[in-house]
Amino acid sequence: FSGGTLIISGEGAMYDYEYGYDPRDGNYSTAPWGELDITEIVVEDGVTSIGDSAFYYCTSLASVAIPDSVTSIGECAFRSCTSLTSVAIPDSVTSIGNGAFYDCDSLTDVYYSGSEAQWASISIDNGNEPLRSATKHYNS
Repeated sequence: FSGGTLIISGEGAMYDYEYGYDPRDGNYSTAPWGELDITEIVVEDGVTSIGDSAFYYCTSLASVAIPDSVTSIGECAFRSCTSLTSVAIPDSVTSIGNGAFYDCDSLTDVYYSGSEAQWASISIDNGNEPLRSATKHYNS
């Protein structure tokens, strides 16, 4: 973590975190970076999934870069990231979990590296209305 940028690196799937408000510490996620003022997330190549609730309630997060190695985005992964305006999703992603982009009301643009037909084949669970209604930019 440096200057507002959180870098996620390694090989394989990210850990799945728990979510829900904990009145003892005021956190909404058990992710270790829960209280950091994150404005940008860079997921490095080699990571194969974005874990459940990984970035839940990162309210300062404005952008995220996801590499081609990622095939799934977990439940509530970016839930309540209210400052997130755009996201880059690679065509390697085949599933987006329940509520992954729930309450991301500032999300206006989705940059997808595949075609419109490929986008339509992604399994997108419920609770992702901001993702569905954002303007899609296809790389076809």
